[in-house]
Amino acid sequence: TKDSVISFSKISGVEIENQIANIRHILFEVTDSCNLKCAYCGYGEFYEDHDLRSNKNLSFELAKLFLDYMISHLMSTNNRSINYNVYLSFYGGEPLLNITLIKEIINYVDTYKVSNINFLYNITTNAVLLNHHMDYLVNKNFRILISLDGDRDNNSYRVNHNGENSFDRVFSNIKLFKEKYPEALDKNVRFNAVLHNRISISEI
Repeated sequence: TKDSVISFSKISGVEIENQIANIRHILFEVTDSCNLKCAYCGYGEFYEDHDLRSNKNLSFELAKLFLDYMISHLMSTNNRSINYNVYLSFYGGEPLLNITLIKEIINYVDTYKVSNINFLYNITTNAVLLNHHMDYLVNKNFRILISLDGDRDNNSYRVNHNGENSFDRVFSNIKLFKEKYPEALDKNVRFNAVLHNRISISEI
């Protein structure tokens, strides 16, 4: 209302440390490389307000430095939770292009053996490489968000660098996943679709 008063106060260093110690979600952009060139990509030609995409990978050394900092706070007395879930998410570009780093991060986190913290894993992927890495993702109980806009026509903005529709390859990988891991598909796989002029909600 017009009579409401908004007040601001400074956030202290202690408050910031307490928030870090009780954080729920850590996201790594493991690479800015992508094996697709989607027409509407937020890092594409229609947008200017993003950092330069230069096929760069996050290094394990930098990821380790950050994890050491975060986990030291998670293990501190400032963490007020019991049986605490922390989600580690992997994003890109296409994160499966840097699966080596993802495995290094998970192996490193496993060495901590923190009794009151349970690390869970998420990944957002275009599924072009899913057939190569699904065994690992299922073994580590990943929650997988697959980007797919519907059928072949709906998906026609999601193209590779030669301009070819990615639908056939992606859908084939999803069917393979369903054949090998039907329970994991139902439990841990979700789909992300972009609503655009070649698609409707019912088609999605």
